[in-house]
Amino acid sequence: MADILWTQYTARMPWPFRVPLRSWLAVLAVGLAASLLCAPLLSAGLQAQTQGYVRPDTRPSVAPFGTPEETMQAVAAEAARVVPEGGVRDLTVCKLQDALWGGYDVDVHVTMGADGLPHLFQLQKGRFSRLIDPKPRGGASSRFERTGRVQPPTAAEAFARGVPYFVQQAMVEAPGVLRVTVLSNPTSTEDLGIVFVAVDDETNPAEYDGVTLPIEPSPEPQTLRLQHKAFGRATGTARIAILRGTGRAATVIGCIVSNEVDVGLVAR
Repeated sequence: MADILWTQYTARMPWPFRVPLRSWLAVLAVGLAASLLCAPLLSAGLQAQTQGYVRPDTRPSVAPFGTPEETMQAVAAEAARVVPEGGVRDLTVCKLQDALWGGYDVDVHVTMGADGLPHLFQLQKGRFSRLIDPKPRGGASSRFERTGRVQPPTAAEAFARGVPYFVQQAMVEAPGVLRVTVLSNPTSTEDLGIVFVAVDDETNPAEYDGVTLPIEPSPEPQTLRLQHKAFGRATGTARIAILRGTGRAATVIGCIVSNEVDVGLVAR
């Protein structure tokens, strides 16, 4: 009876409505089966298209006040979540670590995070936060601005903060020869580094002469001698620090793992 009523009703209507009820039910059954079979394929396709996509996170992240170790754990976790692995992430973590050791504020501008957005990592009065950079520089490389330097007054205080090395003394002992005495933190797990000395270029203030020498931890004080014609000047200042790593990458990232010292370029 249902087929007869449905046929009578649709007889007055144009194709495709002039179809017996059994045919409609068959069409619906086929459609349902096809949708069930194709659902896994569609899901797999969507997963393939979205694989590797990181959803932009515009919410600021503010870590609670804690110990320096807790703060650095929060910094490392946030940097791993937001910044792609590589030199920019290393720079971000190092500059905030240096600020904790030095007790100053720092802003690290990450040009592009894993989500394609610019991020600002900040340490203000010992508190860490991360937010979308309100003043990004399009196309510029990642950069940082700091309000101080790593300058604990004694080796004991530096080592208590966790600083791996301490430059105990630096002086020009002869024209062109700079002598540097370095102490190693006995509790540090720091590996190889370089003693880095920057001397401002007298003819171009924006440039500097850089001198490096490898160093590794030692239970005894180490006395190192660096030679460069710039150390023979009658005037000027050399800036000294130990950087993490070796080679050009160490100077590009500039991860400071000691106190920072200035020495006048006057032979004694």
